[in-house]
Amino acid sequence: MELRKIDLPQHLMEMTEIKIIDAVSDMLISDLEDEIANINSDILIGTSTEPGIKRREKIVKITPYDTDDLESRRARVMSKWYDVTPYTEKVVRAKLDMICGAGNYRLTLDQTEDVLNVQVTGLTNEIRIAALNYLEEVTMLQLVINVIGSTDINEETKLYAASMASLHGQAEVILEVDG
Repeated sequence: MELRKIDLPQHLMEMTEIKIIDAVSDMLISDLEDEIANINSDILIGTSTEPGIKRREKIVKITPYDTDDLESRRARVMSKWYDVTPYTEKVVRAKLDMICGAGNYRLTLDQTEDVLNVQVTGLTNEIRIAALNYLEEVTMLQLVINVIGSTDINEETKLYAASMASLHGQAEVILEVDG
């Protein structure tokens, strides 16, 4: 959208005050046009600017990592924003495939003991936390989530899992190293 500029007669345009007003109004119009373009970009998640993504992250309760770029933040927001699928085992596996990568985890559900075992292999702690976040969203309150990693699980991840369990009324979240 381009704003129309009013053409004044030449003798008015030569006045110092009018020149200053014209220069200031040009800057303000330029700033306004930039803000309108940003608002138009923020309508869709895929084209959102930094402030637009930050607003949507707040809405869907996502905390971005320090290392995230704008594209990865957009992808995480889009994933959460449109996540309305019913939670069946097939859907949970598909989502874990997206988070952990196909073949990088093993999921078993013991319905008699109400235990969900997820064994992850060779993944970073950030990916484990993302998997824990997802599992926390889709599991029942009295279900035990047991995440086993084949590499060291650091203390930060253990503290995060414990706080997640107590915060959301989870029966238990167990993190252990396999082998």
